[in-house]
Amino acid sequence: MLPPSGLSISSFAVWPSTGQLRSLTYFVPSGLGGGGITGPPPGVAIHPNGTVLYVMAPSISNAQIWTLNLGQNGVLQQTASSPMTINTAFQGLAMDPLGQFLYSVDQFGGSIGVFALDQNGNPGTPASVATLTNPTEMAIDSTGAFLFVLNGGSPPGMINMYAINRSTTGVPGALTLVGTPATGGSDDQSMTLTPDGQFLYVFSLNSIYAYNVTSTGLTPVTGSPFTGVLGTGNNAGQGAVDPTGKYLYVAAQGHNAIYGFSIGASGAPTALASSPFAAGSFPDQINIDPSGSFVYVANREDAWVYSLNSSTGALTVTSQNRTMGFGITSQLLSSGSSALTFTPKALYVTNSGSNNVSQFTITPSTGALSPGSLVSAGTAPKGVAVLQDGDFAYVANSAIASGVPTLSAYGISSGVLSPSGNPVPTGNGPTWLTPDLSGTWMYNVNQTDSTVWKFNINGSGALTSGAQTATAGASPVFITTDPTGQYLYTANSTANTIGEYSIEFPLGSLQTLSTGINSEGIGPNWIAVDPSGQYAYVANLSDGTLGEFTITEGSGSLVVNGPQPFLPVGSALSSVVVEPSGRYVFVSDFVENKIFSYTINPAVGDLAFNTTGEPVASTGTGPVALAVDISGQYLYCVNAGSNDITIFKINLTNGTLTQVGTATVPTGGTTPAGIAVTGTVN
Repeated sequence: MLPPSGLSISSFAVWPSTGQLRSLTYFVPSGLGGGGITGPPPGVAIHPNGTVLYVMAPSISNAQIWTLNLGQNGVLQQTASSPMTINTAFQGLAMDPLGQFLYSVDQFGGSIGVFALDQNGNPGTPASVATLTNPTEMAIDSTGAFLFVLNGGSPPGMINMYAINRSTTGVPGALTLVGTPATGGSDDQSMTLTPDGQFLYVFSLNSIYAYNVTSTGLTPVTGSPFTGVLGTGNNAGQGAVDPTGKYLYVAAQGHNAIYGFSIGASGAPTALASSPFAAGSFPDQINIDPSGSFVYVANREDAWVYSLNSSTGALTVTSQNRTMGFGITSQLLSSGSSALTFTPKALYVTNSGSNNVSQFTITPSTGALSPGSLVSAGTAPKGVAVLQDGDFAYVANSAIASGVPTLSAYGISSGVLSPSGNPVPTGNGPTWLTPDLSGTWMYNVNQTDSTVWKFNINGSGALTSGAQTATAGASPVFITTDPTGQYLYTANSTANTIGEYSIEFPLGSLQTLSTGINSEGIGPNWIAVDPSGQYAYVANLSDGTLGEFTITEGSGSLVVNGPQPFLPVGSALSSVVVEPSGRYVFVSDFVENKIFSYTINPAVGDLAFNTTGEPVASTGTGPVALAVDISGQYLYCVNAGSNDITIFKINLTNGTLTQVGTATVPTGGTTPAGIAVTGTVN
């Protein structure tokens, strides 16, 4: 279900070597749903420093601009000045590449507004600087000298070019019309510029209008308009030019395709021999990373990543990611001076026999663990979870202490845990817990009374307002969320089923989709969802099988994977994880003291046993929980029988494992049960 008003922002990290998108979190601005605010955001912009995001909240009469700071690990936070209410219905945003101004377009009021930005990126009161007939889209050249505006009015459309005032006199950011407006198509959809600002392209239905940009205005490129180049009867979406200025790509909404062109010296586009390229349903938004290696396309419900062949311009799909909700309206790509780095930081293990939590720091270069002091927990702690920003940790205490089952909260400072407030009551027999993707709510399963409880997470990390939100199948022992942040799944160990739930906004309550999907085995104990949000895998403890499922897009329901509904793996599967690249699955066997390695077929999600190298790794006694660090290099295995942790280096070429060091690392406690790993994205 979509959040109220449909306004949410999902953030992803970009893996440098493959361009893969890794889901980080999502954000729903508070206070929405009232005041005439309806529908998805029509305008989004990002400051050139990459730390401030601006979101236009649509409105019948008074639009809002939300200013969000991009915090640690991609977590978005509202600034003190957000939101800003505007006395008009602005419908779009454009960011000055020099970071001095933010422009908004009011399609119905026919005006362009300019916001001067302070040193922190906060917008001031807007000034109306232009009056037009029906402005819809904006673009600014890379030097920040000119603003271009699509002005509908009566067909044909017009393209206005304005000089931006950067002098110390007059209104800062004010616009002065340059030359005569250029004639466009009858239904102009969007526009883009070459990186050097020499050519402007406007996309209208199935045609491309091309213009030379000079200091005196716009003149059509010879041959413009280029009609029929986007297919017959097509509705063009957004376009983008690669950083070298050699290739132009256009999202063709009506054909579920991306059309590619080479750009000649005159600016004329020529179709690539391999064009068009397949896309998802109703592709609209398109971006190219600063290196020119990858192209990102937002379809109606998912985002596709393509590799770009710099010699031919051909695009090849490399990965697909589900996104939150239905109807992506904007896609932005932040760029910086260097690629993102993913650094493992700390690891936490619950010890159910000694009633405490072990804490370790991780050496990023080797994956080795350095132990810290033990931290007290409740009685028989099992599940442990950490928020995305790495500031807070939570533990499910499975046995009753002082007559009340509880969850404990901890603050994290430099990787060290410290209790945060008193433990909060929950249902009977809590075993596992998971935060939602935004860090707004915490959910836990209670094995004894077969319930799922929900807690609010406040700004200080404390849990409040715990209450049963759903009834699970018999004896739920594990709970996890999907990468889009919309769905929760529970492993119901006695019922041999998987529970399915959608998270309802704005309160975070759960809607039960099903409490009885067959786990395809006996004694489901753990669930792992692949990073794309397309597939789920269930470890069955009692018969040693691994269930394989496809997640239905748009509903979150699990469907048994067609090629292989389940795999016979070992004797008693206790845990299953998918490493961050989404290529490999690792499964622990509690009885055989082994970890099995499988490769995912990305087209259908079924698994193939890795036969290259050593596909089976030996663990300590009684492996119960697995975790992969944020860099995707190391796999950690918690062993309940030998009270220790085995560390493995992951071979990302073939998915096999090599033990780090010559011995396992003691937890310092007894009967370890749960594991959580933190890291940073910079």
